[in-house]
Amino acid sequence: MERIIIIGKGGHACSLVDLLEREKKYEIAGYIVNETLGTADGKYPVIGNDNDLERIFQSGIRHVALGIGYLGEPNKSAIREKLWMDLKQIGFSFPVICDPSAVVSHDACIGEGTFIGK
Repeated sequence: MERIIIIGKGGHACSLVDLLEREKKYEIAGYIVNETLGTADGKYPVIGNDNDLERIFQSGIRHVALGIGYLGEPNKSAIREKLWMDLKQIGFSFPVICDPSAVVSHDACIGEGTFIGK
């Protein structure tokens, strides 16, 4: 099973973890946060911060989920956009994460990194 990292550890990151565990497509390697290293949620470790992303990619982890929510806050939107660009430049891929109970039209176009909740 391929490994994935979660950027952030707030509410949106928790929602991503919940769906990733239910999809069973990826093994969660841990969180990337700009705080002290340690255990993020008692289940998955904090494995680094933004400065560690290239090292993590070189270790063989190729997938990432952007777990920083923004709820319309302009500064968080800018942070998410910069992280997206930085992660793409390193080479990470952003899988579609979809709740198994979600109903999606057969002709919907779903872009890279899309999160489809319940």
